[in-house]
Amino acid sequence: MSKKIKKFVSLALIALVVLLPLPVCAQGKIFNIKKGQKAPFTGTLFDIEASADLTVKLENHAAQCVLRLTKSRELCENESLFKLNLKVAELESLQSRHNDILKIKNEQIDFLQKKALGDVPWYENNKLWLATGIVIGFAISMGSAYAWGQVSD
Repeated sequence: MSKKIKKFVSLALIALVVLLPLPVCAQGKIFNIKKGQKAPFTGTLFDIEASADLTVKLENHAAQCVLRLTKSRELCENESLFKLNLKVAELESLQSRHNDILKIKNEQIDFLQKKALGDVPWYENNKLWLATGIVIGFAISMGSAYAWGQVSD
């Protein structure tokens, strides 16, 4: 909604800058008359001070419109630049966060792979203890069978 308002205000100010100088360009008749003298036309008469004031106002009005338009445009540009910089900072922050999380995840994967596939010392190997237990059990069984055989003879 605010973009539409800004666009409308910008177009209105441009129209004012273009159209307001037209009355200044329209040259009317200027007559110097004295008090009590009849005016040669129907209309409004101004004294010198009022006509100078009106002329200055008309000349400065276009400049004021240009200044207001410039101010509005620069304000919009600065606001847009601020919003852009805010979004760029947000993007950089999110990218940094993503990279940090990815680094942690990769380190965790490497750690788990080393644990799963890494070399285990011979004394911590479960297969060794299983085989040793089977061999010792077999040796005890054979020894006891031999001893039982010797006792029975």
